[in-house]
Amino acid sequence: SNINVFKEVAGNACEYFNPRSVIDIKKKIESVLKSQKKNKTLINNGFKRVQKFSWKKCSHETSHLYSNALKEKS
Repeated sequence: SNINVFKEVAGNACEYFNPRSVIDIKKKIESVLKSQKKNKTLINNGFKRVQKFSWKKCSHETSHLYSNALKEKS
């Protein structure tokens, strides 16, 4: 879907579509299935994109946010 939260996570690693348009969904699926170049590009972009996310990074950032919130409250 072409909503912002998905764009934030997936970046350029997927084909976005209007979730309320069956025609747009169909076109986007077909474009990925018919174009080997587009398919490979999205896969490669996905492998690059996934490197930006990890449980270790998530826990570190969450811990940092809680620490800052506690400091402000004191």
